[in-house]
Amino acid sequence: MRSARTATWIFGRLMPLFAGLLLACGGGSPAQSDMTPGSQGVTVTVTPATFSLTSGGALQLVAAVNGAADRSVTWTVDGVAGGNASVGQISGSGSAVVYTAPAALGTHEVAATSVADPSRRATASIVIRTGCAPDPTSPQVFRVTDAAYGAKGDGSTDDTAALQKAMDAAAGTGGKVVVPAGTYMVNALVSVFLKSNMTLAMDPGAVLKAIPNGASNYDILMVSGASHVSITGGTLLGDRAAHTGTTGEWGHGISIKNSQSVVLEGVTARECWGDGFYIGLNSKDITLCNVLSDHNRRQGIAITSADGVVVRGSTFSNTNGTPGETGLDIEPNTGETVNNVLITACTFTGNAGGGISVGVPIAHTGQAWVTNVVIDGNLTQNNGVSTVQPGSEFKGIEVSNCVGTRVTGNTALDNKGIGILCRNGANNSILTGNIVRRTIGHGIEEYLCSGNTITGNTSTDNTGHGIYSTSCTGSVISGNTVSGNGLNP
Repeated sequence: MRSARTATWIFGRLMPLFAGLLLACGGGSPAQSDMTPGSQGVTVTVTPATFSLTSGGALQLVAAVNGAADRSVTWTVDGVAGGNASVGQISGSGSAVVYTAPAALGTHEVAATSVADPSRRATASIVIRTGCAPDPTSPQVFRVTDAAYGAKGDGSTDDTAALQKAMDAAAGTGGKVVVPAGTYMVNALVSVFLKSNMTLAMDPGAVLKAIPNGASNYDILMVSGASHVSITGGTLLGDRAAHTGTTGEWGHGISIKNSQSVVLEGVTARECWGDGFYIGLNSKDITLCNVLSDHNRRQGIAITSADGVVVRGSTFSNTNGTPGETGLDIEPNTGETVNNVLITACTFTGNAGGGISVGVPIAHTGQAWVTNVVIDGNLTQNNGVSTVQPGSEFKGIEVSNCVGTRVTGNTALDNKGIGILCRNGANNSILTGNIVRRTIGHGIEEYLCSGNTITGNTSTDNTGHGIYSTSCTGSVISGNTVSGNGLNP
């Protein structure tokens, strides 16, 4: 079910063909084209053209060649074909590749060169840095416990107004609001609103705790109509155990709506009546890295309307209580679109409804859209158990009713239902390099789809089929390792 309430530096503007979706954090800029003389009319662009990554982070780059029948390119890093461990490495081939940053800090250049005209090339400049959230652009500090704001953090005082006063003071300054360790009670029916051009820096021991209420909707923190906002550290603690109502599913730790260039790093959201994290209302360039969402009631994170979301190195666990009970759910409402999402190096465990769910509800076909989603290098384990939806079929990773989703290099272990599922119009999906084991059900399944590529996967020791395809056309299923499963082939 979706909400009736619609609801780094960030990585720049992401082009519609998925350029600039990061496994780490950074700032992107529009595509650059090399105009060196060559065949008349041949141009090359690479998107994004500038960005930053943390050590070991990765980024998808997209090259486009115009003016030539042959649109292929070759890739180099600092002049090295395909790169290496010192300068960063390129994986994949063709117009869309992934660059993985080296361990050492520094600056590197990735180039795409036209095969048709090698004199034409385009470059991207990469800065390897530490951390995910950008540094504040101003030295100004607004400490919420200072006399000017008066927050107590004693676990009993309503600190909502004091916290908001500090946010208002920091608005537009580029400075940071500091929240020391303590428990700050928040009226989540009012919410604390962050403003543009500011950082909220919470001590690891800082807790913003929702004052118990009986409402179906609430938000502890809200980013609405804002840009260039960073939130680091701390815990957002919902009122799940003490909630006095029984209806609704929209009590969130933080909601991001109609905002852009927002970074969350090291933030925990737990025990919320609805979602730990919510992203909607056409938000752009949103990054979550190293966040934790635990024991929230509806979704660990819900994404309903956005262009350019990166979820990296984060954990979504123990979501249960009301449908859909999923670690991460991408599901636009009617009239909404979710574009350009990268989910990477995350862990999804113990979620009652499943680990990752991506797609448009069948009833909303032609009225909502999901495009350019990459699910890469994640672990989904022990999902689909103890659900409030008995009789339903749950998954480690599910893709439905959207085109061109890439599911690569993931590990799905001990899930109930299906390890990885493409269904009902999950067309032209690419499933490769995944490991699926010990599913209570099929390891990998596709049905009512067309044009999928399922290659190079390992699916073993599942109670059902290792790979099961039914009612699909045009699929390529080859080069997979399938053994020890309960049903054959």
